[in-house]
Amino acid sequence: MNKTKIILNLILLLYSYLLFSQNINYDSYSSLQNKCNNIFKNIDGCLGIVELKSNKIITTVNKKLLIENRFKPGSIVKIITAIAAINSGKVDILEEFNCTGTANFDNESYKCWLPKGHSKVNLIKAISLSCNLYFLNIASKLTIDEILSTFTEFHFDEKTIFNIPGEATGLFRKNKIDIEKYYLSIGCSENLLVTPLQILQMITFIANKKLPNTKNIDLNNPKFDPIYKGLRNSVLFGTSKESNYLKLQPAGKTGTISEKYNIKNSAWFIGYAPYYNPEIAIVIFIKNGRGATNAAPIAKKVFKCYYELFHR
Repeated sequence: MNKTKIILNLILLLYSYLLFSQNINYDSYSSLQNKCNNIFKNIDGCLGIVELKSNKIITTVNKKLLIENRFKPGSIVKIITAIAAINSGKVDILEEFNCTGTANFDNESYKCWLPKGHSKVNLIKAISLSCNLYFLNIASKLTIDEILSTFTEFHFDEKTIFNIPGEATGLFRKNKIDIEKYYLSIGCSENLLVTPLQILQMITFIANKKLPNTKNIDLNNPKFDPIYKGLRNSVLFGTSKESNYLKLQPAGKTGTISEKYNIKNSAWFIGYAPYYNPEIAIVIFIKNGRGATNAAPIAKKVFKCYYELFHR
């Protein structure tokens, strides 16, 4: 066989391999979409999955809800409060706060979601257990401007990087009344309403350790490592433990927001996987439910589907 034929055969083999690989990828993405549709078949909620290497959304369920509807974010934005605290230099991440279930800040009484309290917690443990009072204590040490500016760095007042036609912007009124910092810190402010798509962008930034168009926050700085440790611990033995698909090693955070008079709860889960070398980021929102008991178990199913399709 002459050299020309050898080269032509090699080219043909390479072409066949690339074509086969593309078909596998296409089939995998299509299968992931179908499997996620089935997961949400009887669920009033939505899902978004981002492929982190491209920052492209590869799966959506209930797209209209994902991109148009706005809700309070609840505990998932405690991550941003933690970032604000570390960035300010005012908070010792190793310092423990004793959560007894209730506490006063600036002459106002607040409750933790766990009535008996979480006892002594530092930043890592507070993220994993989603301790309200720890983050309210952080807020007491920060100015309203320090908290508002950190939320601004995450672009909550803009459309997302995903460029989806018809997406709504969130509501982000920068109320500078000092008490507002407490409501923002745990995600229950009336002045912050977000689309699930914006929250998907938030966890994408966190998973990639990169905030666009900012010189103020470098998520690659090791000083932010405790936040990532808290997100991993949340999945291992915290409020997100029902999302723990062992083969993919996810990290994440749950959230539950009670509407007025506790008539209705909305549930969130945000996360990424694998923890050490992230490939995807996800958001799950459910109109009626709780983050730990409803959204997190669905996340586990999504992580399992992804693993079986892309890590076979």
